[in-house]
Amino acid sequence: MLKNHQLRRKDITLAPKKYEVKLVNKKGEIRDAILDIGMIPGTKQSIVSILDITERKRAEDALKESEEKYRNLVDDALVGVYQITLEGDIIYGNEAMKKIMEFEGDDPEFFNAKNFYKNPGQRDYLVRTLQEFGIIKNFEAELISFKGNSKYVIINSRLDGNLINGMMLDITEETKALSELRKAEEKYRNIFENALEGIFQSTPDGRFLDVNPAMATMFGYSSQDEMLSIITNISEQMYVNQGDRESWIQVVNEKGWVYGQSFPIYTKNREIIWVTESIHSVKDENDDIVYYEGIVEDITERKKYEEGLKAAKEQAEELSRLKSSFLANMSHELRTPMNGIIGFSELLISENDISIVSDYAKLIHDSGKRLMTTLNSILDLSRIEAGERKLNLQLLDAYEILYQLVELYQVTAKNKGLILSLNTPIQSIQMTSDEQAITTIFSNIINNAIKFTNKGSVDISIERIIIDGQEWLVAVVSDTGIGISEAYINVIFKEFRQVSEGISRIFEGSGLGLTITKKFVDLLDGIITVESKIGRGTTFTIKIPMINSSDDWESSDESQMINSSDDWESSDESQINKVANIDSAPRSKDKSAKMLYVEDDAISALLVKNIFKDLFDIEIATNATIAVEKAQNETFDIILMDINLGKGKDGLFAAKEIRKLEGYSGIPIVAVTAFAMVGDREEFLREGCDYYISKPFDRENLISIVNQALVK
Repeated sequence: MLKNHQLRRKDITLAPKKYEVKLVNKKGEIRDAILDIGMIPGTKQSIVSILDITERKRAEDALKESEEKYRNLVDDALVGVYQITLEGDIIYGNEAMKKIMEFEGDDPEFFNAKNFYKNPGQRDYLVRTLQEFGIIKNFEAELISFKGNSKYVIINSRLDGNLINGMMLDITEETKALSELRKAEEKYRNIFENALEGIFQSTPDGRFLDVNPAMATMFGYSSQDEMLSIITNISEQMYVNQGDRESWIQVVNEKGWVYGQSFPIYTKNREIIWVTESIHSVKDENDDIVYYEGIVEDITERKKYEEGLKAAKEQAEELSRLKSSFLANMSHELRTPMNGIIGFSELLISENDISIVSDYAKLIHDSGKRLMTTLNSILDLSRIEAGERKLNLQLLDAYEILYQLVELYQVTAKNKGLILSLNTPIQSIQMTSDEQAITTIFSNIINNAIKFTNKGSVDISIERIIIDGQEWLVAVVSDTGIGISEAYINVIFKEFRQVSEGISRIFEGSGLGLTITKKFVDLLDGIITVESKIGRGTTFTIKIPMINSSDDWESSDESQMINSSDDWESSDESQINKVANIDSAPRSKDKSAKMLYVEDDAISALLVKNIFKDLFDIEIATNATIAVEKAQNETFDIILMDINLGKGKDGLFAAKEIRKLEGYSGIPIVAVTAFAMVGDREEFLREGCDYYISKPFDRENLISIVNQALVK
C-alpha cells in the first residue's frame, strides 16, 4: 500500500507519468520505488508498473555521503589539492590551495595556472613529465602568489586524460630557513676557512673531525687533508706532554669549556711551538659529548718575548744583586788595604825604632799592592770589554814565564804548607804571543789554586801538542783544594762573581781574576776548561795557539807607555826586570837636569820630589797658568803633567801652551794622572803628551818612563 496515501485516484489524471514513492510491503518494510502510470486510451482505466529502487537509492545515498565526506576532507586538507587542465585552466582548488596562493576571493577557476610559475620552464617540465609518465612526484617549484610573494612548493600530480589532479605542499618557510641556514653555513665556513687562528673539531678519543687551513699551516702541514690523514692520535702525535690533552678534557667535561690554556705542541717536523687553546664540548640530545670544538693560537713568539722579559727581569735582579755584591766586595777590597795603609802610617808617626818602621813600611807597601791589584783588575777588564786591549805579539818563552811564576808563588804555597810543582820535561817553549796576557793567565790560575787549597798540592804541567794541524800550548793546573760545585762552574768566569759571596764569603778578592783570565784566553783564540769535584780539587786546562791569528794586536815598538797596571800579578815581569838604570839618564851630580812637575796635590808633588830629589832640580807648578809662566822663564829637560788641576785650566791646556814656546817642541811631556779609563791614554797622547803613566804608580815604573823619555 502507499505509505501515507501520498497518491490518490483522483490525482492520476493530473499526475506525471513517473513517480518516486515509498511503499510498504507486507513485511512492513519501507521500500523505495518508481511508479510508472499510464492511461489506457479510450478508457478510464490506467496501467501501473512498480520498480523497486531501494538498493539503488541506498547506493546513491551512500555515494552522496561518501562524496560529501571526501569533499570535506579535501576542502579541509592542510595540503593544497587542485584540478587543472593541461592548458592551465583551474577546475578546482581547496582552501589550503587558496591559502598557499594567497587567494582571497571565492572562485580561483577564472585564473590560469601558467601565470603562477616564476620560471615558466618549471611548468613546461612538469607537463612534459606528466605527458610522458602520467605521474610526477616531489617536484619542487617556485610560484608567485596572488599577492606577488614567492611560494616554494612540492608538487605531486597525476594526469587523467586532459586533467591534472594533484597536491602541493607549502615549504616556503622551510626553504627560507634552509636558505638562511646555507647562508649562515657559508658565512661560518668562510670564517672557518679564512680565520687566522686554527679551528678544529676533534673526537673524545683523539681524532680530528675537521681542521681549518690556518690550523694545518700552523703545524706545518700542506693542507687540511694531509693533517687529517696523518694525525690519528692527537695526544701521542702532537702534545709534547701527553697528559696536557687529558687535563683540558677533564676540565671541559666538568665545566663545558676551557679558555686560554697554553701548551707546547709538536709540528709536523717535530719542532716545538707554544699554543693557547680555547675549547668547548658539543653534546647530543642525551647530553653525551659528541665532539670538542676549539680555537688554537700560535703564541711561540709571544712566549719567547715573555721568556725574554722574564729572563731580563731575572737578569736585572741578578745584576742588582751583583751590584750589591760588587759594591760589598769592592768596599772590602778597598777598605781592607786602606786600613793597613792608614793604620800603619799613624803608627809610623810615633815610632822611633828603625826596624819596626821598616816592618810597618813593608806592610803599608803590601796593602798598597793589594789595593793596586784590585784597581788594575777593574781597568784591565774595562779595556778588554771596550775592545781597547790589543795583543802585543812577540817571541817569548812560555816555559820561562811559567817557571818564574812558580818560583814567585813558592813562598805563598810554603806558608800554607802546600807543595807547588812544575812538571814538564821541556825546558823551553818558544812561541809568538802576548807576554802580558800569557803571564796574567798563568798567574791568576796559580794564585787561585793556592788560595782555594788548604792542604795537599798544586801541580802544573805544560806541553806542546798538535791538533788538526794546529800547534797548541797546553797548560794544566791541578789542585787538591775545596773544589767547585757543578752549579757554579759557569759562574766563576763572570764579572765580580765568586762561589762564596756577601758578608759570609770565605776568601778575599774582587772576583775578577778568572773573568780577566777567560777574556785573555779568548783574545788569544784559546780555550779554557775546568773540571772539579767538591772536596777533591779542581783542574784548569788552558790551550793557546802557538801562532796567534787574531787581528787584535799591535807591535811592541809602538808602545810608549808603562801603565801602573803592569804589576807582578798582571804585567810583563821581564819588563820590570829590564828597567833601565837611572844612572844612564843624562844628568849631573849637581842636578843640572831640570824637571817641571805640574801637580795640584801636595802629597803627590812631595812623593815625586822625593823620588827624584837626588837626580833633578825640580820645580812644582800647582796650576796651568803657573806652569806656562815657569816654562817661559826657564828651560826644563822634562815635564811631568797632571791632567786634572782643579779649578781653572787643565793639564792638556798647559801642555799645548808650553808646546808653543820656543825650545819646547821636543821636550818630553809625561802625563801623570789618575785618569785611567778606556781611551784616556790615547786622548792624552793625542792632545800633546808624549808618555803616559797612571796613578798610583810604582817608583820603578815612573823612573823607567822618565828614563825612556830622556834617552829618546
